[in-house]
Amino acid sequence: YDQMLERFGNPLSQSFDSDGNLQAIWFYVYVGPFGTGMEQQSLTVLFDKDNKVKRYVMTNGQPGKN
Repeated sequence: YDQMLERFGNPLSQSFDSDGNLQAIWFYVYVGPFGTGMEQQSLTVLFDKDNKVKRYVMTNGQPGKN
């Protein structure tokens, strides 16, 4: 978990699952000049009891596009 904080900064949100494992979400938005070329990325990480990455999901996309 500490290495993730060093690399990505503080997460947007944190929660715990029913087993007490920490889940953290990082979110990044890029907007190009004059509001063009908007992109977003999110990284959701589930940590085990030792704060090591158990699994993760990363998504990329453009808002409003399917």
